[in-house]
Amino acid sequence: MSTRFVPSLCAYCGTGCGVVYQVADDVPVAALPNPACQVNRGRLCIKGWSLAEHLRAPGRLTTPLIRHGADTVPASWDKALALTAERLRRVIDKSGPDAVMVLSSARITNEENYLAQKFARTVIGTNNVDHCARLCHSASVAGLAATLGSGAMTNSMEDLEKSRCILIIGSNTTECHPLLASRILRARAEGAAILVADPRTTQLAGMATLHLRLASGTDVALLNAMCHVILRDGLQVPDIASKTEGFEEFSEMVKSVDLAETSALTGLPVADIERAARLYANGPSAICYAMGITQYASGTDRVGACANLALLCGNIGVPGGGVNPLRGQNNVQGACDMGALPDSYPGYVKVADPKVREAMAAAWGTPLPDRPGLKLTELPEAMLDGRVKALYVIGENPLRSDPDIGHLAEAMKSLDFLVVQDIFHTATTALADVTLPAAASAEKDGTFTNTERRCSRLRRAIPPPGDALPDGDIIALLASAMGHPWKTRDAEAIFDEMRGVVPSYAGMTYERLGIQGLQWPCPTPDHPGTPILHVNGCTRGKGKFMLARQMPPAEAVDDAYPFTLSTGRNFAHYHTATMTGASPTLAREGGHVYVEMHPSDAQSLEIAQGMRVRIDSRRGAIHAYVRITPGIRQGTVFVPFHYGEGPANALTIASLDPVCGIPEFKRCAVRIAPDEAS
Repeated sequence: MSTRFVPSLCAYCGTGCGVVYQVADDVPVAALPNPACQVNRGRLCIKGWSLAEHLRAPGRLTTPLIRHGADTVPASWDKALALTAERLRRVIDKSGPDAVMVLSSARITNEENYLAQKFARTVIGTNNVDHCARLCHSASVAGLAATLGSGAMTNSMEDLEKSRCILIIGSNTTECHPLLASRILRARAEGAAILVADPRTTQLAGMATLHLRLASGTDVALLNAMCHVILRDGLQVPDIASKTEGFEEFSEMVKSVDLAETSALTGLPVADIERAARLYANGPSAICYAMGITQYASGTDRVGACANLALLCGNIGVPGGGVNPLRGQNNVQGACDMGALPDSYPGYVKVADPKVREAMAAAWGTPLPDRPGLKLTELPEAMLDGRVKALYVIGENPLRSDPDIGHLAEAMKSLDFLVVQDIFHTATTALADVTLPAAASAEKDGTFTNTERRCSRLRRAIPPPGDALPDGDIIALLASAMGHPWKTRDAEAIFDEMRGVVPSYAGMTYERLGIQGLQWPCPTPDHPGTPILHVNGCTRGKGKFMLARQMPPAEAVDDAYPFTLSTGRNFAHYHTATMTGASPTLAREGGHVYVEMHPSDAQSLEIAQGMRVRIDSRRGAIHAYVRITPGIRQGTVFVPFHYGEGPANALTIASLDPVCGIPEFKRCAVRIAPDEAS
């Protein structure tokens, strides 16, 4: 037996930890932390340590499948690709290219996302391409681009250790980004003040200097009140008006904030709001946030409110400062960078700009569509009204990850054709006309770009099982089957093509990336990469204040639905549990679907610890087991969205942010009752 050790990357959260696969005769034995990788410095969380377990788990897709009535039957690649190409061409010929949509993925490589969006634009002829960042951090892209000029994490994870104060808002960091959280705890040990704004008493909240246990969804009110205190007490950066745009109007807005009213709305004592403002103003201070900020119908404003606070105190472009969105999936940042978006080409240049479109058409050798495409969250209605008749899903499971999945399922059933490409069967492959077996991350080469804009190499450790192929190979073969003779190329060649059209990656090569990777922008071959953005001024010129205001919930509680439901992740699972659910260790640790309730709420409903309950919203119902905890606010309940046996997104509402189209996952009205069958 021969044993090899192959350096690569973790395929779970956006931290981007380095791993080393231990491989014995092409069998993955273990995933070990890579001590040479500065991101995680020889450590992993439980998901990282368990990374190898899903690779050869039962249920891997190993051959193409074609639907015949209620059943699917194995098929050759030639037959599956020919059928897929013929069905897509039929839709295009009858209804035009905009009747097709491509969903790319934050779980596939940069190279594969680049090919997916290029396939949509040059082979199909549509800008209808999007991916799951629409559901998690599209508000970050929109909000930070509007205020700072770049929709990405401004500082590095390592830089958090230089902060005097860190505000963590809308992020359960120790569970969702454990290795990044270790940086926060190291800063705490060195004397940094840790502020946690969260309706739940998370592990990090329990260790914070100050836990701001605010009412669900009142983050903008808190942030505006902190800005009010900073201006009232003269704690803002000197000459702020000359250094920014929109300050006068912004200052008038926040000066009118009534702290007593904010206290009543948020449930926070005025003294805690004032203390938080003063601690933050004593910088350098960093803000870290995640989907507890973004996943609202006012997500763009919430991100803008974070940027406002940072601008006000001069915490942009400085070590230890910044506004830092924490990406929940391994390649959310990279998928956005690669242009898997309906309004942007790779590098965030806009499809509606004629000069940009002309340049991209020249690079790709074909005319390009001129209208921005559909957002992922606009897809259900487009399917139901017949505008979209065919859907190509790559590495996504929307029937678990998207809001109001009952409505989405009905919409997907109305399609003329659905093709899904994945590594396991999912709720979405169950509806597919054609299912294509893909390689997992350990089974291919490429790059991921993590939450701090660090592009790093993924190296193939083992071959894919059966007839499964890397996603990029499948996309290229399908393009050829549709009359566009794309060669299947190695990942490095695709990367070199991509960096030729993305200036922020232009100076990167596989050789330069090595083990540590490089942070964009890296525009030239001798550029060292950029750990901190906006050092010499914001990308847009001057930072711009956003008039972010507290908005009411898209769906308020009432007598019929008296509880506010919030959703999120837990430490043992990742996204829709397609991979973690196949890991024996993580499946055991993750247990069964549960709902967290405050003791007073449970008592009022005569519900006991561990009881099985039914949770209803106006859209659907699930069953879950009760976890009674004083660590959640009264009137609020929490359900992780990972569990197929109790999918939280059967309950959530598809109310959308008007700017970026992100749904309000974090707040909807539900009722709870003991399960009559229990």
